[in-house]
Amino acid sequence: MAKAAPREEPGRVDKGIHLFVEDGYRPEYWMHLAVPENAQLLDLDQYLRDIWLECCLHLSSFFVGRAEYKYQIFEMDDFLAAFGDRELDSMEVELALVAPPGARFSYWYDYGTTTELRLRSLGKVAADRSGRISLLARNDAPANDCSMCGAPATWVGPAEDDWIAMTAGLCDNCALASEYRLPVVNSPRCGVCAYDGIPLHIVEDDDPN
Repeated sequence: MAKAAPREEPGRVDKGIHLFVEDGYRPEYWMHLAVPENAQLLDLDQYLRDIWLECCLHLSSFFVGRAEYKYQIFEMDDFLAAFGDRELDSMEVELALVAPPGARFSYWYDYGTTTELRLRSLGKVAADRSGRISLLARNDAPANDCSMCGAPATWVGPAEDDWIAMTAGLCDNCALASEYRLPVVNSPRCGVCAYDGIPLHIVEDDDPN
């Protein structure tokens, strides 16, 4: 008796890469992504910025083996002049070509207060037919208590040391005494630079000016 062909999930197709992403220093922050196999590193860079990182249009890079794939704001010749003979490539390359199943690589966002991510290609997965990267699973938000009274924190008060600011939580009451604060968000960028969890392009779209 012939076995019936499996039904495809609507909107999905088995031509994607299962990608695992975690913070390089705080592995309690992690995500599983379905990335269309023809997606470029540039697409992945934008997705990571939107969901976890974007605050001030900082530079970013993927490090795969000895190659560095850098986000290009300036011309590549300018980067080569700045970094000498260091190998720098464009992010306009397909993820599947540089990170086959089992590949491990890394990503940096912001070269001042850097957020470092570790990525691993786990194999094939059903991806979105539209070509968009989709979220399969992510960590629950880690608990963060107010550093002044112990109540659940809703804010962080960035200080000179961003590593301390990540855990320097404030509740609504104690935050009233803080001159500057950022919301607690489920991201390894929480409390760093000006990150507030809202993608920059959404802020720009909503700007009445």
